[in-house]
Amino acid sequence: MRQPWAGKPSWTLLDTAWGDSRHFLDTWQAWRDDAQRPGMLHYVGIAPVVPTFPVDHPLAQALQQACFGLLPGFQRISFEGGRVSLTLCVGELQAMLAEQSFAADALLVGEASAAWDKWAVKLLTRRCKRGTLLHADLPQTWAEPFAQAGFRLLPQTTETGFSGAFDPHWNLSTSRQGDTPQAPKLGRCVVIGAGLSGASVAHALALRGWQVTVLDAHANPASAASGLPAGLVVPHVSADDNPRARLSRSGLRLMLQHARTLLQAGQDWAQTGVLECRETTDAASKLESLPHWGTWVTSGAAHTPSRNNDAWSAGMANLWHPFAAWIKPAQLVRAWLAQPGVQFQGDVRVHQLQQHDGQWRLLDAEGSELARADLVVLANAMACTELVQQLPVAVDTEIQGKLQDLQALHGTMTLGPVNSSIEQATLAPFPVNGRGGFLPHIPNDAGMQWMAGATFETSPLRAADFPAQHQANYAKLQQLLPRVAEALAPAFEQQQVTHWSGTRCVTYDRLPLVGPLTSAPHPPLWISIGMGSRGLSFAALCAELLVARLGGEPLPVEASLARSLDLHRNRRTRASASIKPAAAASKPVWG
Repeated sequence: MRQPWAGKPSWTLLDTAWGDSRHFLDTWQAWRDDAQRPGMLHYVGIAPVVPTFPVDHPLAQALQQACFGLLPGFQRISFEGGRVSLTLCVGELQAMLAEQSFAADALLVGEASAAWDKWAVKLLTRRCKRGTLLHADLPQTWAEPFAQAGFRLLPQTTETGFSGAFDPHWNLSTSRQGDTPQAPKLGRCVVIGAGLSGASVAHALALRGWQVTVLDAHANPASAASGLPAGLVVPHVSADDNPRARLSRSGLRLMLQHARTLLQAGQDWAQTGVLECRETTDAASKLESLPHWGTWVTSGAAHTPSRNNDAWSAGMANLWHPFAAWIKPAQLVRAWLAQPGVQFQGDVRVHQLQQHDGQWRLLDAEGSELARADLVVLANAMACTELVQQLPVAVDTEIQGKLQDLQALHGTMTLGPVNSSIEQATLAPFPVNGRGGFLPHIPNDAGMQWMAGATFETSPLRAADFPAQHQANYAKLQQLLPRVAEALAPAFEQQQVTHWSGTRCVTYDRLPLVGPLTSAPHPPLWISIGMGSRGLSFAALCAELLVARLGGEPLPVEASLARSLDLHRNRRTRASASIKPAAAASKPVWG
């Protein structure tokens, strides 16, 4: 039987009665078996509590393994290389519906704790477009509110269900169209910047059928901050579970999915867990203050070896992040750029953008055309400011102010070989972070290396003083892991260490900026910048958010939470506020 999704580029289904997950699993299986399946399957499921999983379905194990650490709110989980996208929303039905921003192709409606009255149905219709299919496993007596809300119900109903389609006899409001934008016609896109931000956007767009060219001023991808030998992807902890904390959990889940799919475990990444050392005066250092974190964070006591009690900082409280990992970002960038439909071009510096015949021309300093595209995404960190200033279209002055306030924060990591002179038992068996960080066993071409740092410098002159940068990293290591610092002291003293340096792009509130540069109906200019020290935590999430907003897809996080990353968000701090190195020093490494 031909499915209604046959031949379509994407299909979005909203399931308000998740139950035991079986309907999602059956839909996923049907997608796999259908030669005419859509290129992308978006499935949004709403469950009142953390769901269970059937044990007798062939795909149940894969689903259960991906659904680690489920909490109230949105969880974005991907399968089939990203072509099957599950957004699992745990919470009260109407609250979860209110956080959505998409138009479904089909609805699966089941009985909820509260009856489907006209107000609940009206909220559901906000997720509909003309022609949205409806299948309701509800008593026939509940059909009337759906008919009044604009659903044309089919006569073939039963006592336990009815079906139909959203086809109101009135015109749909323009505000609804703004709430759920139509996907633009697929075409050519140019992404400026080949770091984590740009490569993640390029991969996400190509997965949806765009032809993407990635331009970078450097000869090779990941030549700037994303060239870090290895970084940590670890959630930010706050006692009040603020937006940064919630976004970092969502970003970590997405990043782990990419790592498992694209990278070689043990060589390019490893989910080792991370021990975080926090000052005991910090409210977030106490587990009793973090009930909303569930299994995402546990006591670090069990991960502090008794034989090395004096190797861990005095006066510190240890938190264990079981889902955290180290990742080599350059390897991930190259894997993203290897996606079919993505082409990388290095040694190219974009000087100006011009409009021409409904497209954008990207020009070099001599005015020669480098590329032409229907869509342009700026992911080139600090360099985006100059390009935006020269755009031939009006950009809101507040956005220009945010870009002017971007700050370059320089940092240096200290690296050294793990050799026979270092007692293996002395090194931590897993990464440790706090005020600075330590990664003990990272494979490279010569064997294994350790990494310590990083520094945070606003002055490029101070950042260029590498002996001083090594000393600063050693001082942090002495505080974080005294016994490890003692074991590595000869390497520092005898200058048997090397360095890696990069520059972070930091926003005024240390959260990324993602969104369209203009308010046009189908904006052709977008931006994804400002990952700061958390590129590994935020890049994939920002890419998913960008493509969702561009194409009217389900958001990867709640709409209210997504606004924390919106380029157009309200400022919460003064425009002149700067990022102080002392405040930023609690960030361990790029991650």
